[in-house]
Amino acid sequence: MTTTGEAPAEIRNFLDPFAWQEGIAVADREGSPFRVFSVRPEPLESGKRNTALAHGDLLSLYMREFAEGGETFLHAHPEDSVWFVLQGHAAFYAEDGRLIAQMGPLDGIFVPIGAVYRFESTSPGNLVVLRMGARPPGTE
Repeated sequence: MTTTGEAPAEIRNFLDPFAWQEGIAVADREGSPFRVFSVRPEPLESGKRNTALAHGDLLSLYMREFAEGGETFLHAHPEDSVWFVLQGHAAFYAEDGRLIAQMGPLDGIFVPIGAVYRFESTSPGNLVVLRMGARPPGTE
């Protein structure tokens, strides 16, 4: 335990999703139900990138990267979603244009199934977010 107010190294590494950690497996063992993944965003000059990190029957996890000024169009998903900001800042808007949330690193938002929304990057540099989606059983 430190007395300087600084978190121990293992906590700092956990809070810094961009810290390259040695020894993290990137390949699944054949037949294993587990999926090990690492979050490794790379700078974007323009556009956006969607990287599937893990996917199961009901739950999926993606890393979404947006170049400075990037945004999504008004849309909805057939599943509950959680968005979690890792890098940059984002503003989320409802269907009527109302601001829902302004978020920065380590902030998240739950978006219920069928809710119409959009978001945009609101800070210099890239926006990096995790999107977790959970489908109701029996849907595709």
